[in-house]
Amino acid sequence: MIGSSRPRRSGPDVARRRLLAIALQSTEVIAAAAFFAVVTVFLLLFAGGLGVPGWTAPMAAAAGLVAVSALVITSLHDPDHAARIARRRLEDDMRVAEIAVPEIRALIQQLISHRAAMESQRYAARAHAGTVESVTRAADRWLAGLARLAAVLSPLQDDWRDAAARRQSLVSRPCSACT
Repeated sequence: MIGSSRPRRSGPDVARRRLLAIALQSTEVIAAAAFFAVVTVFLLLFAGGLGVPGWTAPMAAAAGLVAVSALVITSLHDPDHAARIARRRLEDDMRVAEIAVPEIRALIQQLISHRAAMESQRYAARAHAGTVESVTRAADRWLAGLARLAAVLSPLQDDWRDAAARRQSLVSRPCSACT
Protein backbone atom coordinates (compact mmCIF):
# COMPACT_ATOMS: atom_id res chain seq x y z
CA MET A 1 0.00 0.00 0.00
CA ILE A 2 1.53 3.29 -1.08
CA GLY A 3 -0.39 5.72 1.12
CA SER A 4 -1.72 5.33 4.57
CA SER A 5 -4.98 6.66 5.89
CA ARG A 6 -3.45 7.17 9.34
CA PRO A 7 -1.63 10.42 9.93
CA ARG A 8 2.00 10.24 10.94
CA ARG A 9 2.66 10.87 14.57
CA SER A 10 4.52 14.06 15.24
CA GLY A 11 7.61 14.32 17.43
CA PRO A 12 5.81 15.82 20.45
CA ASP A 13 3.07 13.17 20.26
CA VAL A 14 5.63 10.36 20.24
CA ALA A 15 7.54 12.00 23.09
CA ARG A 16 4.35 12.34 25.18
CA ARG A 17 3.47 8.69 24.60
CA ARG A 18 6.97 7.62 25.56
CA LEU A 19 6.85 9.69 28.75
CA LEU A 20 3.46 8.18 29.61
CA ALA A 21 4.85 4.68 29.06
CA ILE A 22 7.82 5.49 31.32
CA ALA A 23 5.48 6.86 33.99
CA LEU A 24 3.22 3.81 33.86
CA GLN A 25 6.19 1.44 34.11
CA SER A 26 7.47 3.01 37.30
CA THR A 27 7.55 0.89 40.42
CA GLU A 28 5.68 3.49 42.45
CA VAL A 29 2.71 3.59 40.09
CA ILE A 30 2.51 -0.19 39.78
CA ALA A 31 2.79 -0.67 43.55
CA ALA A 32 0.10 1.93 44.29
CA ALA A 33 -2.26 0.44 41.72
CA ALA A 34 -1.71 -3.08 43.09
CA PHE A 35 -2.19 -1.94 46.68
CA PHE A 36 -5.46 -0.18 46.02
CA ALA A 37 -6.70 -3.05 43.84
CA VAL A 38 -6.04 -5.51 46.69
CA VAL A 39 -7.72 -3.22 49.23
CA THR A 40 -10.75 -2.78 46.96
CA VAL A 41 -11.12 -6.51 46.34
CA PHE A 42 -10.68 -7.21 50.06
CA LEU A 43 -13.35 -4.68 50.95
CA LEU A 44 -15.70 -6.02 48.27
CA LEU A 45 -15.36 -9.54 49.63
CA PHE A 46 -15.27 -8.89 53.37
CA ALA A 47 -17.02 -5.55 53.93
CA GLY A 48 -20.05 -7.18 55.56
CA GLY A 49 -17.95 -9.29 57.90
CA LEU A 50 -15.88 -6.31 59.00
CA GLY A 51 -18.93 -4.18 59.73
CA VAL A 52 -17.94 -1.38 57.34
CA PRO A 53 -20.50 0.34 55.11
CA GLY A 54 -21.09 -1.02 51.63
CA TRP A 55 -19.79 2.15 49.96
CA THR A 56 -16.30 1.65 51.43
CA ALA A 57 -15.06 -0.55 48.54
CA PRO A 58 -16.07 1.91 45.79
CA MET A 59 -14.51 4.72 47.83
CA ALA A 60 -11.27 2.73 48.16
CA ALA A 61 -11.28 2.16 44.40
CA ALA A 62 -11.87 5.87 43.79
CA ALA A 63 -9.09 6.81 46.22
CA GLY A 64 -6.78 4.37 44.48
CA LEU A 65 -7.62 5.84 41.08
CA VAL A 66 -6.92 9.34 42.38
CA ALA A 67 -3.64 8.23 43.99
CA VAL A 68 -2.41 6.42 40.88
CA SER A 69 -3.43 9.35 38.68
CA ALA A 70 -1.56 11.75 40.94
CA LEU A 71 1.54 9.55 40.77
CA VAL A 72 1.35 9.35 36.97
CA ILE A 73 0.88 13.11 36.60
CA THR A 74 3.71 13.79 39.01
CA SER A 75 6.05 11.39 37.25
CA LEU A 76 5.18 12.88 33.86
CA HIS A 77 6.61 16.18 35.04
CA ASP A 78 9.63 14.84 36.93
CA PRO A 79 12.81 14.61 34.81
CA ASP A 80 14.70 12.70 37.51
CA HIS A 81 12.01 10.03 37.66
CA ALA A 82 12.06 9.59 33.88
CA ALA A 83 15.85 9.36 33.90
CA ARG A 84 15.77 6.74 36.68
CA ILE A 85 13.21 4.63 34.81
CA ALA A 86 15.15 4.98 31.54
CA ARG A 87 18.35 3.92 33.30
CA ARG A 88 16.69 0.84 34.81
CA ARG A 89 15.17 -0.10 31.44
CA LEU A 90 18.49 0.32 29.62
CA GLU A 91 20.37 -1.72 32.23
CA ASP A 92 17.81 -4.50 31.85
CA ASP A 93 17.85 -4.35 28.04
CA MET A 94 21.64 -4.34 27.85
CA ARG A 95 22.02 -7.02 30.56
CA VAL A 96 24.71 -5.05 32.34
CA ALA A 97 24.71 -7.44 35.29
CA GLU A 98 25.73 -10.30 32.97
CA ILE A 99 28.86 -8.53 31.70
CA ALA A 100 31.71 -10.28 33.49
CA VAL A 101 34.49 -7.85 32.61
CA PRO A 102 34.51 -4.96 35.10
CA GLU A 103 36.05 -2.48 32.65
CA ILE A 104 33.42 -3.11 29.98
CA ARG A 105 30.64 -3.07 32.59
CA ALA A 106 31.86 0.29 33.94
CA LEU A 107 31.99 1.81 30.45
CA ILE A 108 28.50 0.56 29.62
CA GLN A 109 27.15 1.93 32.91
CA GLN A 110 28.74 5.29 32.19
CA LEU A 111 27.14 5.37 28.73
CA ILE A 112 23.79 4.41 30.22
CA SER A 113 24.13 7.25 32.72
CA HIS A 114 24.69 9.72 29.90
CA ARG A 115 21.76 8.31 27.93
CA ALA A 116 19.49 8.48 30.98
CA ALA A 117 20.51 12.10 31.49
CA MET A 118 19.12 12.79 28.00
CA GLU A 119 15.65 12.15 29.41
CA SER A 120 15.78 15.47 31.25
CA GLN A 121 16.13 17.21 27.90
CA ARG A 122 12.59 16.16 27.06
CA TYR A 123 11.41 18.49 29.80
CA ALA A 124 13.84 21.31 29.15
CA ALA A 125 13.27 21.52 25.38
CA ARG A 126 9.59 20.87 24.80
CA ALA A 127 9.71 23.02 21.66
CA HIS A 128 12.25 20.62 20.16
CA ALA A 129 10.58 17.38 21.23
CA GLY A 130 10.94 15.83 17.77
CA THR A 131 14.67 16.47 17.69
CA VAL A 132 15.16 15.19 21.22
CA GLU A 133 13.14 12.08 20.35
CA SER A 134 15.23 11.36 17.25
CA VAL A 135 18.49 11.86 19.18
CA THR A 136 17.41 9.55 22.00
CA ARG A 137 16.21 6.96 19.50
CA ALA A 138 19.60 7.09 17.73
CA ALA A 139 21.38 6.81 21.09
CA ASP A 140 19.25 3.77 21.95
CA ARG A 141 20.18 2.10 18.65
CA TRP A 142 23.85 2.87 19.29
CA LEU A 143 23.64 1.46 22.82
CA ALA A 144 21.94 -1.69 21.49
CA GLY A 145 24.90 -2.15 19.13
CA LEU A 146 27.29 -1.66 22.03
CA ALA A 147 25.39 -4.24 24.05
CA ARG A 148 25.86 -6.77 21.26
CA LEU A 149 29.55 -5.85 21.07
CA ALA A 150 29.93 -6.21 24.84
CA ALA A 151 28.29 -9.64 24.68
CA VAL A 152 30.91 -10.69 22.10
CA LEU A 153 33.88 -9.07 23.85
CA SER A 154 33.14 -10.35 27.34
CA PRO A 155 34.00 -14.02 26.62
CA LEU A 156 36.98 -12.95 24.51
CA GLN A 157 38.29 -10.81 27.35
CA ASP A 158 38.04 -13.80 29.69
CA ASP A 159 39.96 -15.96 27.18
CA TRP A 160 42.65 -13.28 26.86
CA ARG A 161 43.05 -13.10 30.63
CA ASP A 162 43.33 -16.89 30.84
CA ALA A 163 45.91 -16.90 28.03
CA ALA A 164 47.89 -14.18 29.80
CA ALA A 165 47.83 -16.17 33.05
CA ARG A 166 48.98 -19.33 31.24
CA ARG A 167 51.77 -17.40 29.52
CA GLN A 168 52.87 -15.92 32.84
CA SER A 169 52.93 -19.36 34.48
CA LEU A 170 55.09 -20.70 31.63
CA VAL A 171 57.49 -17.78 31.90
CA SER A 172 57.79 -18.06 35.67
CA ARG A 173 58.26 -21.85 35.62
CA PRO A 174 61.86 -22.93 36.19
CA CYS A 175 63.58 -24.28 33.14
CA SER A 176 64.59 -27.94 33.59
CA ALA A 177 67.18 -27.79 30.76
CA CYS A 178 68.86 -24.74 32.31
CA THR A 179 69.75 -26.48 35.56
